[in-house]
Amino acid sequence: MVPQASVQLLPSLPPDPLSSFHSFVAALLTIILFIIIIILFIIFILMSLFYFILIVTIITCEFLSWFNERRDHDLEEGERTIHQPEDNPHSSHQAGARSNLRIWASLDRIVEDIEARKRQNQQALEKLPSPVYYGSKEVASAYIVCVICLEEFENGQSCQVFSQCNHIFHSNCIGRWLKRRLTCPICRVSVSDV
Repeated sequence: MVPQASVQLLPSLPPDPLSSFHSFVAALLTIILFIIIIILFIIFILMSLFYFILIVTIITCEFLSWFNERRDHDLEEGERTIHQPEDNPHSSHQAGARSNLRIWASLDRIVEDIEARKRQNQQALEKLPSPVYYGSKEVASAYIVCVICLEEFENGQSCQVFSQCNHIFHSNCIGRWLKRRLTCPICRVSVSDV
């Protein structure tokens, strides 16, 4: 028989008070550090919000300043109008009447410009050579498609040929085009030069 060794267990030692104190201090420092990090994060968020509101306020003030300058700028006189109360109780009515007169004068000039442009367009259209028929002897063009409507030309269709650039278009298509622009749709040569 083999003799068995006896194992003797040592009695357990009581916990070291210094070790438990260190654990407490470490836990307390961890909690304090966590609280400091949360406070710093909240400060960062609040400062970011403050700067965002500040930037939005500055942009809004700049826009309102720009808008007021644009509104107060008299385009006809090229000066800023001054909004000061006057002693005359009829001054606001007079200012309104002057403003209305300026508006009417501006509208009248716009209407005159539109009518002058229409007359100019009509005169330019009248200068164009008379329409020709596609496929006839007068039309010798390499173009088989109208670049305005993108449809092929067919023999016998009424077409317009610009004499200076030799570009060809359906008469209806080029008529609508020339009411808006007085140029060749392909090379942009002026119709008054054709």
